[in-house]
Amino acid sequence: MDGSFFKDSFRLCVGGVLCDHDGNWIAEFTHFANGGDALLTELRAIQLGIASYYDLGYTYFIYESDCLEATNLILNVTNVSLHVYASMLLEISDALHKRAINLVHISKEQNMCVDFMANKGAYFASSAHWDRPPDGLESLLLRDNLAL
Repeated sequence: MDGSFFKDSFRLCVGGVLCDHDGNWIAEFTHFANGGDALLTELRAIQLGIASYYDLGYTYFIYESDCLEATNLILNVTNVSLHVYASMLLEISDALHKRAINLVHISKEQNMCVDFMANKGAYFASSAHWDRPPDGLESLLLRDNLAL
């Protein structure tokens, strides 16, 4: 999962890619909205990713994010009561625990596929689920697998 926030237009764009344990593509989505900030974008990516993939029937998965700030806030949720996004952080933390989802931080270099999808959402200015990988994603899937 990844989020992209465009300050000049206040666009919030999220992309997600679901792969199996071998790195093979299963599904993906993009989400587009107006307003927010960079942290909200990353938290929204995590929130939408958990909901989307759980709705697809995946009850156990490893959620990877390249946003260290969002990952740390969620994993240390006991210290966020006064945070501006406290309710969202608590909701995400609760979903992780109830659904046996592991949240891990990865490098930006390991997250090229979802960056591609977040930018695709910005380009189309729409939210969508994709039934096959869009053009240009296959080489990034291979690159992300090699970066592991």
